[in-house]
Amino acid sequence: MQICIWYRISKKPWGGSNSFLRTLSAEFSRLGHTITQKPSHRDDLILVNSWSRGSGKYLNPDQVYKAKCQEEFSKIKSLFYITIIKKKEKLHIPIIHRLDGIAKLYGRNDPKADKTQFSISKIADFTIFQSYYSKRSFEEYKIIPVNYDVIHNAVDGNIFYPSTHLKKLPEQIKMAAISWSNNPMKGFSQLVKIAELPNIELNFIGNWNSNINSGKVNLLGVKSSKDISRSLRNSHVFVHLAENDPCPNVIIEALASGLPIIYKDSGGNAELVKGLGIAVSDNLFETINQLRHRFIELRTKIISSRAELLIDHCAKKYLKSFIKAIELIK
Repeated sequence: MQICIWYRISKKPWGGSNSFLRTLSAEFSRLGHTITQKPSHRDDLILVNSWSRGSGKYLNPDQVYKAKCQEEFSKIKSLFYITIIKKKEKLHIPIIHRLDGIAKLYGRNDPKADKTQFSISKIADFTIFQSYYSKRSFEEYKIIPVNYDVIHNAVDGNIFYPSTHLKKLPEQIKMAAISWSNNPMKGFSQLVKIAELPNIELNFIGNWNSNINSGKVNLLGVKSSKDISRSLRNSHVFVHLAENDPCPNVIIEALASGLPIIYKDSGGNAELVKGLGIAVSDNLFETINQLRHRFIELRTKIISSRAELLIDHCAKKYLKSFIKAIELIK
């Protein structure tokens, strides 16, 4: 199968979508599929990502429509081509729209983002939601596709894997938190409060919001996936306190690395954690005490269910969705 993932994938850190699509592309290639990043008439399908084509660039709904109808690829404009040859080809190239969330709901002040993905959703033949929370969010905005699947993101298990040295939770707890975005709704203020607790070391990877004093949080800056994985294996617990986050890759990376999650019960967080963590409460001491009490139990369950978090499991689901989309236009 020739799969166009219409996204300029960067080898450098560029947020969750970039990390996931890079991993998914590599898995498709490993399975023997041809992967392209620019549409052509040879594609069996085109996967578009929300409103973005990578590196901060927006998709253009008109271009998506033209790619679907193969208008940009038709070099021969003769009546013979239109009436004879094109009849033998597929009616159009199926468009699969991978939807993250409503930008407005998770604090991205960017009306163009939602306008673009709403327009593309009307063009798409098939939709993949990254979480059930994401699906419900789009339904509130009257985006209700007929043909869809819900598929959580996944990670490369050769990069994100548990430490074999951690047997119990020590008195001094090393926590990790990650965010590519410096959006205030990522929970920076609460991270500062957690870092102030006794016997807590909190290391933050990514882009910290400069308007919020980091206090005792250790800011490690932006890191590569491999560096992030090493930091996670050197940690005991992962903290994710974002609001309305549709499908945070970082939770999946942390779980695949064997870490119980302290999370804010908002957006798709609880859906991804699946009981393998502790929902943060106003009483932070109580939250930490629960974590201490349940740490071994949670870590054991995480490691036993880890296969569901890995890219080979996820890629198979995507391929099934792709086949559904291709069958729709036959």
